[in-house]
Amino acid sequence: MQRALIAGCGALGSALGRILASHRWEVWGLRRNPTALAPPIEPIAGNLAEPESLRDLPPKLDAVVYACAAGAYDEASYGAAYEPGLENLLAALARQRQSPSRLLFTSSTRVYGEHFGAWVDEDSATGYDSFAQRALLAGEALIQRAGGTVVRFGGIYGPGRTMLLERVRRGEASCAEGVYSNRIHQADCDRVLAHLLQLSRPAPCYLAVDEEPALLCEVMGWLARELGVAAPRRLAGADASRARRGNKRCNSRRLLNSGFQFVYPSYRHGYSALVSSIRNSQEDTP
Repeated sequence: MQRALIAGCGALGSALGRILASHRWEVWGLRRNPTALAPPIEPIAGNLAEPESLRDLPPKLDAVVYACAAGAYDEASYGAAYEPGLENLLAALARQRQSPSRLLFTSSTRVYGEHFGAWVDEDSATGYDSFAQRALLAGEALIQRAGGTVVRFGGIYGPGRTMLLERVRRGEASCAEGVYSNRIHQADCDRVLAHLLQLSRPAPCYLAVDEEPALLCEVMGWLARELGVAAPRRLAGADASRARRGNKRCNSRRLLNSGFQFVYPSYRHGYSALVSSIRNSQEDTP
């Protein structure tokens, strides 16, 4: 039986743990307050910012997944979430003479500096213009020096992650012409990580986005039509310029070539079930 530790075991890590357990892995979830974790995940209390709390990791680990996320979009939160915690975890593994054959680090497509809608892949230039990019790239460099693999996720959506859909439904959404968006359904996120843990020779980095980068105005317009509400307003001038920052099309060909298949290959596949759920709830409301 293979053994995995998921550090920063929140919603994403918990779903991954359930997938691994269904394939007969033994799985531990590490977080500061692990009481929310449920079987089949074994809870471990630990603070990645405090090395002393990491002294008793499970032995003989085959895989470690670093799935921490910043608690807020500010420099302090990003600075704390990635490089320091990962460094402490790797040091704890080294002290315990553990060398897991798989190390995964969950990163973000936010690391790219492209602003004009061009295609990017794992080998494209990254940017260091923002605190978020610098923090993520520092963590990426650390895991790759340790022989691990970086997974750069696009925008995650799904049940419980419906901010864009709700903004369109409430008439609060806006978009700028020519701006691309890249996303992945949360169910596919967990499957990507499980898939990469099974590869015999994973690459150092993978882009985890669905097969269809799409113009944000197109996505919002489709949602508005499906929901039967007004189309989002179009931004102009300075507002549109700000919205074009980070404008890129992410290519997930490397992930697909590794044998992965998406359950939700486009936004239409993924959002259809969410829209249906809203319609059903409206019909059930007296």
